[in-house]
Amino acid sequence: AIEHFFDEDTSTFSYIVLDRGTLQCALIDSVLDYDPKSGRTGTVVADRLIARVRALGVQVQWLLETHVHDGVSEEAFVALRRARDATLPMPVLMLPAMQVNMRAGQLPPAEDNGVRYVKIPLDVL
Repeated sequence: AIEHFFDEDTSTFSYIVLDRGTLQCALIDSVLDYDPKSGRTGTVVADRLIARVRALGVQVQWLLETHVHDGVSEEAFVALRRARDATLPMPVLMLPAMQVNMRAGQLPPAEDNGVRYVKIPLDVL
């Protein structure tokens, strides 16, 4: 069985592909909410997928991401990103890149107040 979910903000379809015999599933192209102005991420869209997986009583065996190569060559993708990135002001471009790349893709742990911070050394910019 296949169920799809559409995120209007990113124009992305995400899928749950379920094997009813084994009660195992794959999540395909899950979406991380992203606000480009603040550089903040969220999990509202992903939480909907998780809620549906729980409601189905299945186990996720695979997380698959297909967007980078949906019929787009590496050369075309890099050209697209360079053109887009050239139009973005530095903080909008830099903060999300740091969030993804630092700590092997994991956000820093929450501090004593429960908030996770991306800290930027301002004296080296």
